[in-house]
Amino acid sequence: MEIIIQQFDKKHLDEAVKLFMDDYSSEDFRYSDQEARNWISSDLESNPELCFEAVDQDGNFLGAQFCYENKHSTTKSIRLDSLHVKPEFRQHGVGKLLMKHVLEFAKINDFKLISLMADETKEFPKNWYEKVGFKPTGWVEYLSDINEINFD
Repeated sequence: MEIIIQQFDKKHLDEAVKLFMDDYSSEDFRYSDQEARNWISSDLESNPELCFEAVDQDGNFLGAQFCYENKHSTTKSIRLDSLHVKPEFRQHGVGKLLMKHVLEFAKINDFKLISLMADETKEFPKNWYEKVGFKPTGWVEYLSDINEINFD
């Protein structure tokens, strides 16, 4: 199978939204279709040049990677916001090709850093990111329902 990496085509938005919901939801929290759509659309609107998809030779959607330029950093950097591969195409190099494409784009466009967040409770993809050279920063993200915060 030939894998082609190209700019994300919005005709595959519904498939990407479903993958986002499946990949990032847990038993404690489930993204709605609209939340997932808003998340991906935010990247597409702010940095469409940093959003890529993998398709086969017939144009069938295999996966996508959505990124944005981190404007809060003093060093020109890219944030890998989300990476999704259809389950039936995992372990076939699709994610690796998407990552390589982003890295090449970053080098060509003088980006110096690349960052991402990974679920530390899941060995994959955390161990894969570390294997290819990402280093944990020690930061942990916290999340709470507004009504569950209590200072009393």
